[in-house]
Amino acid sequence: MNKEDDGFDRRIVCRHFSLDFSVTMAELAINKARFVSQSRAFENINSRLIALWAFSEAGLGALLHLLKIPFSGLFVGSFAVLIITLIAYFHYRPGRIMRAVLIVLIIKGLVSPQAPVLSFLAVILQGFLGEVLFGLLPSKRIAAFILGFSALLLSAFQKVIVTTLMFGMNIWHSIDLFGNYVLSQFMISTHDPLTLPLSYSLVTLYILLHLLAGLLVGLSGPRLAERIQTEIEQNSESYRIPLPKMASTSGIEKISRPHRLKKISSYLIVALVVSILVLSYVFPIFPKNQGLAALLMLMRYTILAVIWYLFLGPVMMGRIRKYLSHKQSVYSSEVDHIIRFIPHMRYLANFSWKESLAGRKIGRIHRFIFFFIMHLLVLDFN
Repeated sequence: MNKEDDGFDRRIVCRHFSLDFSVTMAELAINKARFVSQSRAFENINSRLIALWAFSEAGLGALLHLLKIPFSGLFVGSFAVLIITLIAYFHYRPGRIMRAVLIVLIIKGLVSPQAPVLSFLAVILQGFLGEVLFGLLPSKRIAAFILGFSALLLSAFQKVIVTTLMFGMNIWHSIDLFGNYVLSQFMISTHDPLTLPLSYSLVTLYILLHLLAGLLVGLSGPRLAERIQTEIEQNSESYRIPLPKMASTSGIEKISRPHRLKKISSYLIVALVVSILVLSYVFPIFPKNQGLAALLMLMRYTILAVIWYLFLGPVMMGRIRKYLSHKQSVYSSEVDHIIRFIPHMRYLANFSWKESLAGRKIGRIHRFIFFFIMHLLVLDFN
């Protein structure tokens, strides 16, 4: 081979190498652009889901009450589990769920300043469980299932434990005593006094209701996430609706909540105690020692409520607010964006609830959740 042929072959090899290198660089550029676009899309979806979680914690309970949807507290808890599942399904990374928890708590403290301490602790517990389960378990379906029933089961136990701590074990005996007395008034034959375990039956029913809701949301969450992913990729335009013009607000619209002491459940328990006192001393139907126990129970509740709401609660809330105030500067832009977005989410919730009217009533809540999330994730909002 002469030098001319050797030089010619080298030029051909260089051209082929240059061409292959150019093609490789072009493919890398395309893949990089696609990855950046997909990452931005996932970040946008993640931000919308955080906004939805913050909305559910700050104002969805009041909205559900206005829409006359029963068990609004159970619904909000299930909704939180569902949103955690969706965050895990859309581009999950370690620490993402706890980051969402911080943003949700910051907005909850700003929009709903009267929210009780236990509601903040409930959000932290739900987020922590989600972070641990989705971080450790390789199957997202199994993690969502365990998160669903464990989070709602803990919520049910928390309410039962708090009631027992505030009133003592005698509250359950009082419910049995008064409930059996009321039932005996409707019975013709009353040779033997009724001794039905009404309190334990109510507690069991309450826990089973939360357990059933947890199992349902744990099983349906992954299916909903996969359906939403498919609809966003194939049919997103059909869910995009125009937003009405809303007046811009310079401040934060705060949601006032009734104080814990003014809740209906507290009124009912106090009414139960007063009834037992009356039936023990005024109308001697119950023994006087039961009336004394009811009086001590009322005194116990009053003392513990004063200690909690005037001392321990404010101290714990102060520490939480101090920590969230420090973190607020880190997430200030995202927090401001979500707060401006909340009024539009109320419109989307009302729109989705009306849209879910079509079809069978038994599946309306499921349709409402799906429409609400789809309208939110594909919405054009600047």
